[in-house]
Amino acid sequence: MQGAGIIFFLIFVCVLVRDAGFVKRNPDDLRNRVVGSRLIKDGYSPYFYKWKNGDGIRYYDPKAFDTLKVSNITASPFFHHLLYPLAELSQREISVWWLVIEYAMFGLSVLMALALSATAPQKLLVFISGGLFLLTEGWKVHVLAGQNYLFVPFLAMLFYYFFNRKKNLLMAVLAGLFAVTLVLVRPNVLIFFIPFLLLHKHYSKSYLIAFFSPVVLICILTLADKKERSLWIDYKLSIVEQIKLHQKLSPLGRVNDRDPHYVKWEGMDREEMNRLAENNPVPIYSENGNVFVIAGMLFHRKIPVMVLTLASIVCLFSLLVICLVFQKRKKMYTLAEIALISYCFYMVTDFFSPVYRWQYYTVQWLFPIMVASSAYKPSQRKWFFIAGAGLILNILNGGPIPFKHTAGEYIMLVSFITLSLATAHNKEKQALN
Repeated sequence: MQGAGIIFFLIFVCVLVRDAGFVKRNPDDLRNRVVGSRLIKDGYSPYFYKWKNGDGIRYYDPKAFDTLKVSNITASPFFHHLLYPLAELSQREISVWWLVIEYAMFGLSVLMALALSATAPQKLLVFISGGLFLLTEGWKVHVLAGQNYLFVPFLAMLFYYFFNRKKNLLMAVLAGLFAVTLVLVRPNVLIFFIPFLLLHKHYSKSYLIAFFSPVVLICILTLADKKERSLWIDYKLSIVEQIKLHQKLSPLGRVNDRDPHYVKWEGMDREEMNRLAENNPVPIYSENGNVFVIAGMLFHRKIPVMVLTLASIVCLFSLLVICLVFQKRKKMYTLAEIALISYCFYMVTDFFSPVYRWQYYTVQWLFPIMVASSAYKPSQRKWFFIAGAGLILNILNGGPIPFKHTAGEYIMLVSFITLSLATAHNKEKQALN
């Protein structure tokens, strides 16, 4: 156990040193979040904003110049509000703090998983899976791009941790707070909470009232504010345009001002960034694991968005029916099993998304990896080996085997679903014997 902890720490430090070198390269996607936060803070909607001569450096994003009407700002209004404490810093300072935040979220997720682990093998698995996770291509690309997808598993982990604590009202309020935060950061994660309804009989009315109090309060505050409602409407409209862009369905265009090509802005130096890219290139092995991408490659046909949506609904409905069948057979779900199945619900919608999944989406697997590791039982050994193989495929790059990362993600999806159902089947057999 101690050896595993030391190896995990060494991996953590080595990867951190590598990732710290990315700060000078301008994490591309982080900039549009910063600009979005500043625009909302200044009273503007960011979703169809285009930089104009005279706007200066405050809203400048070198990756935002194109011929589209929709901007490259895609995060939710709520997420941009979360960035307010950093928004007035320079881009270089924000990049440093963002790296700190990413590692803090990862470290806290591992610590929560360790706190939920009751046995030495569970703690060992948390260290092993956590160390392997840092070595994935998804983690590297996420840090390099300054992306925000790590917030999904982190907030899910916070919700799960407090929902798993003693059934007192404070824990309920905290669980509800992180649940609504998660949905407001990434709205389609709402699907994650549906299977948790199977557990409602195990919680008192007072607990449920405490849980839903922050949910209702924050939703009311959001809906009551006219400017906030307007932002969410613009956000929805921008998603429609983003889907058109990704599906090549003729998104709306316009004539936009050209990039002034600032050499130095907010601590970033274009010449230094170009020099780093030339002298120390970082190889990127990014794959798009969407269903529509895979289907297009196999059948050489474009899958309509409506078909993707219907297929996603069918998959989710099938999973829900399976959950209800086991519930009807008096099978008592553990919270870990519900959490794994629930998160797979969300990941199904992610795979069926009409918007391209880049490699940094892989970091979203942190939550089920930590939950499964912290709740490990020896009878689950086979499925852990299979899920581990999926994780390792996301570390390997190059070679003759194509789409290793994508295959690894789908292996993890099937493994985590089967892990819960196989446990349920074993319990049922034991009850019959």
